Amino acid sequence: MKKKFLVFITVFTLLMSNFVVYAEDGNDGLAGNGNEDGTFDDDYEEETVTLKELLLQGEEFVELDEVYSINTIGNMLQTLKAGKSGLSGGISLTSGGTINIGGAASPTNKTFRIGILQPDGVIRYASGSGNIVHTFSVTQTGTHKVYIHNASDVTMSISVSYSY
Repeated sequence: MKKKFLVFITVFTLLMSNFVVYAEDGNDGLAGNGNEDGTFDDDYEEETVTLKELLLQGEEFVELDEVYSINTIGNMLQTLKAGKSGLSGGISLTSGGTINIGGAASPTNKTFRIGILQPDGVIRYASGSGNIVHTFSVTQTGTHKVYIHNASDVTMSISVSYSY
């Protein structure tokens, strides 16, 4: 149930904030891994990179604009220039749990990443375009941050929702 709510909030927020973009490109809202019944597959492979590696490469991070955060759910909306990344404020998570993260981006044909920055400095992420939904297992107790990255060559609006 949490996953369906997460997908709904993510898609709703992005559609409402970028209605003109969707109307112009004729997108039916089922980009990425969207199914005809409105659900989304979670078949993304996780990749990893360390925060230190990204900083050494000159990566710059902005703080994500949190739209809301209620107990164990939250939503962020960010406009990121090409190649830029964002991190949320800290989220306290316990090892053995999960965090569901969903992202929707406009334009829908460009690649972006969603993931988590773990307390040890490792970023675990999933990449795709359109809509991405992925469940990350929490392997460390401590403060985690939601991570997004615009891997495209244009400015993107990215809406990210999470629940844990």
